[in-house]
Amino acid sequence: MSNVEFILAQRGGAHVSVNNFLFKRKSAPFGSTEYYYCISKNCKSSLQVKDNEVLINSINENHSHPDHQDQIQRLKIERNIRKRAAEEPFTSVLAIYR
Repeated sequence: MSNVEFILAQRGGAHVSVNNFLFKRKSAPFGSTEYYYCISKNCKSSLQVKDNEVLINSINENHSHPDHQDQIQRLKIERNIRKRAAEEPFTSVLAIYR
């Protein structure tokens, strides 16, 4: 089974991580199905999400590049910093980052 994780992007966009590859939502949902494409510029890999479940048979896993593990880690760290900064407004970002 694929390792799937939904990640909130920096500007509030939706990302899906599948096996350390990062996908960005292509457009607003059409009905209950959302379409995602790989964030790498020339990669044609894509997938579909229906009712918050990745349709495994819809995944095109023909990536033309290494995985996005570093970018996924960065997104998670940024998300945690933003969350703590909102919860602790008097704590500096540097103190949160450490």
